[in-house]
This record gives sequence, C-alpha cells and structure tokens, in this order.
Amino acid sequence: MFRLNAEGIGSASWDQLRANAADAERRGLPFIERNKPHERPLAVVGGGPSTASRLDELRGYSDIWAINGTCQWLKGHGIDSILFSVDPGDDMPPLCEGVERAILASNCHPSAFDALEGSDVRIFHTFMNEPVTQNVLALREKFAIMPGSTSACSAPLAALRMGYKQIVYYGCEGSFAETTHTFKDEAHESQLIVRAGGKDHRTNLQFYLQSQYLAKLCNLFPRFLHERSGGLLRAMIHHPDTWEVVALSGHLAKHLGCSDDELIAYKEFA
Repeated sequence: MFRLNAEGIGSASWDQLRANAADAERRGLPFIERNKPHERPLAVVGGGPSTASRLDELRGYSDIWAINGTCQWLKGHGIDSILFSVDPGDDMPPLCEGVERAILASNCHPSAFDALEGSDVRIFHTFMNEPVTQNVLALREKFAIMPGSTSACSAPLAALRMGYKQIVYYGCEGSFAETTHTFKDEAHESQLIVRAGGKDHRTNLQFYLQSQYLAKLCNLFPRFLHERSGGLLRAMIHHPDTWEVVALSGHLAKHLGCSDDELIAYKEFA
C-alpha cells in the first residue's frame, strides 16, 4: 500500500504573515466573539463541485461560512453566507466584491481587508502570529488558533470558539469532477489518484492533505464534525486504513524522483 508523506508549505513567508497580522491589528478590526455552546449547526462550504447538488440543503441553514470564492457563488444562487478564509495571497480582492460579512485570519493579505472596507469583518489570530503581541496570554485572550493547511482545516477551532457544537462540511470532497470547483476550473500538474473502497478519486496535493486532515478529525469527533461532500473526503473517512495512492501524474512523479520500477508499480498517468 503506497501513500505520499507530504507536508504543506505556506504560500507566504513568516515575516509576511506577521506583517499582515500587524496590519490587521492596526485597523482595529474586532475579533471573533467567544460564545457559549449553542444548538445552531454551521455549514462550512468549500468550492467543490458537489455543492451544486446540495443547494436546497444549504438554504435550510442560518449559519454558513463559505470559503473564498464560494461566498459569491452562493450569493448568485440566493444563499447568504459569511466569507471565511486564511488565505494570505494578494489575489483575494476579486473574491471579496459584494461580500457583506467576513471572518478572516489576521494573516490574510491587506488587500483583502481593503476590498472589504465598509463590510462586517471579524478576525482571529493564528499561533504563527505570536510575535505580533509578544505575549502568549494576550494571544489566548484574543484567540489564536492553530491553522490547518487550508481554510477548511482551520474552521473547526474558530467555530468552537464561537459556540458551535456541530459543523457540516459541504463542497470539501477534495477530489475533482469535470471541473475542480463550482466557480472556477484550475489546471494542476501535480495530480494523483487515490483508491478507496474500490473507487478512484483524482486530486492534487493540497486537497490530498486537506482530505487526510479532515477525515481524521471527522473520525475522532463524529458528534462535532460531519460531511455532506462525498468524494475523496468521504472515502478516507470510511476506509481510513485501506485507501492508497495508485497513480501519479508525470509531473509529480518526476518531482518526487520516482524510479522506473515505481512508475510501473504506481501507473503514471498524463
């Protein structure tokens, strides 16, 4: 059984992340509130194609966090949501157009906060931002979370802080259909195929890591975390011990330095 032991590398330097967080603090933006536990479920919605078949379900939620461009996409279908992101990239402003409410990590790029000026924006620190305050206790009071490799992975701790006892993941299947997202289609050279329960799922390294992380959390905390995404995420939840990587794209195989024997064994695909 073959699995890739991969580790995510941030898209911004630690210095840039800390500078972003310091900028967010200077803006005087409010931090997410600490709430007592309540019964309202939270839908965390990613951009996976599966979301298109769940719109009627999502209309039944009063609380929805939509990751990055999913917020605009849901609005186009008449569903209100809160933009949620930990993305430090400077490509966020177009995804913020028309957004009325947002919850962002303080390490998001200043251009995202500029684009959201006049909107209801709340922030949270991550532990990578500790040098901003130089005081761990102060960080705990403002609430810093340990970020995951993606926004979807970072949502549970922020939600716990705000009193949610149940999160349901939509559009976080972590595998591709005819397109990679509901609102866009990205080309990925570093693809792989994961087989679980006799079914193959095409994905990339980022979604591969996200699916592993969320699957472990869902299995550890089944009363807190649920999924209505399907795809690779559901497969990893249901087959935690037997899923395996069965194919690598040529680009990824070359990057990993696979030998010819390994390429034969793991069936390189275009």
